[in-house]
Amino acid sequence: MATWQLGGLQSLAPQNTNAPNAGVPQPMQYQQQPNVGLMALQGIGGVIDANKQYNSAQQLKDYQARLGSAVANNDRAGVQQLMAQYPQFMADSQKQMGFIDAQQNRQTAEAAMNLRLASQTGDPLVMQKAIQQANPVLQRFGLPAEEVYQSWQNDPQGFNRTTDLIHLHADPNSYFAVQDKQQGQGIAQQNANTSAFNAQVNASQGDRRLDLDQYKAQTDNQLRTREMALQARLGRARNDIEREKLTAELGTVQQAKMEKQNDKINTVAGNIDSLNSALGVGHELAGIVGQHPTAVTRSQNYNPLTGGLGFLPNMAEDTRTLSAKADEYNLKVALPTLKATFGGNPTEGERKALLQSVNGMKNATSNDAFLRELNKSQEVIVRMQKRQIAGLGIPVTKSQDEATDTKMLLQDSSLIKDYVTAHGYLPESYYQAKLMGGY
Repeated sequence: MATWQLGGLQSLAPQNTNAPNAGVPQPMQYQQQPNVGLMALQGIGGVIDANKQYNSAQQLKDYQARLGSAVANNDRAGVQQLMAQYPQFMADSQKQMGFIDAQQNRQTAEAAMNLRLASQTGDPLVMQKAIQQANPVLQRFGLPAEEVYQSWQNDPQGFNRTTDLIHLHADPNSYFAVQDKQQGQGIAQQNANTSAFNAQVNASQGDRRLDLDQYKAQTDNQLRTREMALQARLGRARNDIEREKLTAELGTVQQAKMEKQNDKINTVAGNIDSLNSALGVGHELAGIVGQHPTAVTRSQNYNPLTGGLGFLPNMAEDTRTLSAKADEYNLKVALPTLKATFGGNPTEGERKALLQSVNGMKNATSNDAFLRELNKSQEVIVRMQKRQIAGLGIPVTKSQDEATDTKMLLQDSSLIKDYVTAHGYLPESYYQAKLMGGY
C-alpha cells in the first residue's frame, strides 16, 4: 500500500492473466508524481502510456493529485466529481489493476475496508488478524503480509489513504456507501460494519486480561524465568510480526509482575491498617489499667488479701470499661488470629505468641501481669508489620528525615503504601509512636 513499495515491491497489480498487458510504472517512478499519494495504485500511472487520446500527461497528473487529495480528506463529492469529469481514467485504471472480476473486486474491496477499520483501532493484534484474513487478496497482489504490516507501522495515515483508494477502484459503490455511513447518513449500518472489529478489539483485550491473570497466578520465580526467556527470543526474532508478538507477551509478563507486586503492596497496606487498629485498642487498654490500679484484680473477681475469689466482678464503672475494651481487643486480635485473617496470614510462631498473650491477659491477677502480656501481644503485632513489609522484596532506601516522615505518616495513613513502595520499610519511630497511641 502507501509504503509497501518502499519495501522493494515491484508491482501492486495482481497476477491476473485476464488483465490487459498495458505498462505499469515501477513504484519509485510512480512515487515521483507530485502530491499523488497513490503509490499503491500503479495502474493509474500506467494510464499515461495506455491512453494517448488524452490531451497531456499533465491532465493525468492533475487527476491523480486531486483524487488522492479528495480521498485523503474524505471528500465524497470531490471524488464523484473527478470520476464524472475523467471517466476514462477510472475505467482504464481498474482494468490495468486487474479489477475485471466482480467477485474478486468485492473481495478486494472488503479486504481494503477491513484493513482500514483494523488500522483505526491502532491495535497491533487486531491489525495482524485483519492482514491474516485479507491474505488471499494480498497474495493476488503479490504483497507479503510482513511488508503490509510494516507499511502500517511506518505510515498509518498513508496506509489508510491507500486502502481507501484500493477500495474505491475495486468497488466504487461500496466505497461511496461507506463514505455515506461515515458522514452520518447511515450510522446504524456503519456500526454494524465495524462491529466485527470492535468485537476483535474486545476479544483481544479479554484475551490479554486472561493471559495477565494466568501469569499473575504464577510464582515470582516463574515470571522472572519467563521474562528472561522472552527477552532472549526477542533478540533472535526473524521479522517484525514475530518481534511484535514477543514484545506483546513480554509486556504482558512485565505488567503481570507489576500488578502482582502492586496487589501485594495493597494487601500489606491493608494489613497494616488492621494491625494499627489493634495497636490503638491495646494502647487504650493499657491506659485504663494505668488509671485504675485495682481494675484488673477486681474484674477477675480476685481477692489479693486471701489469694482467692471474693470480689464481685464488673460492678464498678472502671471494671466494666476494662472488660469491654478487653473484649474489643480480643475481637481485633484473638479471633482473627484463630481464623488466620489477622493482618494477613500470621506465621505459626506469631499465632502462638498472640494467643498466649491474650490468654495471659485473661488470667492475669495483677496490673503488672496484665500489662506484661499486653505489651507482648503489641510487640508481636509490630513484628508482623515489619515481616510483611520485608516480604515485599522492595530494596530498603533509608530516609534522611525519618522524624518528619513519621509525623506525616501518623497524620495521613494513606501515605503508608507510597512510603513503603519508595523506601521498603517504615521508620522505627513510627512503630514506637503507634505503640504509644500515635494516630
